[in-house]
Amino acid sequence: QTYQVWTRNTTATTGISGWNYLDESQKQAAGEWAMLTVTGNGTDFCAYLNGEPFALDGGGSNAASLKNAASILSGEDQDIYIGINYWDSVFGGLVDDVTVYDQDLSAAEVQALYEKQYTEYEAEHFTLGDLSAVSDDLILPDASGKASITWNSDNEAVLANDGTVTRPDEDTAVTLTAVFCFGSASVEKTYTATVKHKDAAGDLQEAYDALTLCTVTAEDLALPASGKKGTAITWSSSDPSLLSYDGKI
Repeated sequence: QTYQVWTRNTTATTGISGWNYLDESQKQAAGEWAMLTVTGNGTDFCAYLNGEPFALDGGGSNAASLKNAASILSGEDQDIYIGINYWDSVFGGLVDDVTVYDQDLSAAEVQALYEKQYTEYEAEHFTLGDLSAVSDDLILPDASGKASITWNSDNEAVLANDGTVTRPDEDTAVTLTAVFCFGSASVEKTYTATVKHKDAAGDLQEAYDALTLCTVTAEDLALPASGKKGTAITWSSSDPSLLSYDGKI
């Protein structure tokens, strides 16, 4: 499947007739959003995919058809169709955030617009999961898609900018600010994490519950020296002649 750009003769002076496809070379990526932009100032017509211009070299592309398309976008009472024409199947994907501007956009403006919308989308859909009871270090990614992310904590003594957690004496709410950057665009988003207070007994129980070990073996066992929550583990054996404290048979 490809994106297609068509124009149609609407006046007797355009020098073309019927429908003329200006381009159908840009492939669709299934399951991904894309930003398609067309601009026209009455003389020049341009098309962009995700902020990048692409050549309009379809079989119906010529000076007359391009000028006609440019005239349509700069004219009044014009019909513009998205996702449908008179002969193909209706576009089976989703269309959102359709915007019509009252002026021609430059290539730099189209690129900046894409960077802004892309960054806003990444920020809107990025999540850290449930932060209501944090007791372990957080993994704070440094990127989401094409957008970089930097993190800032308002209480680094409890939750550092790199996600390291230092359990406080009482439950503490910490605000994490993520700054998403892509090209010229920058978007901030805040997350509130509640870091749970120190609880040695609870940590030991959680580490105990998480520890698993093979109970039937004919080979040496790898006995861990540490467990969850930074707990230390020591081992003893009821019969060292069969299985030693270090897991040797």
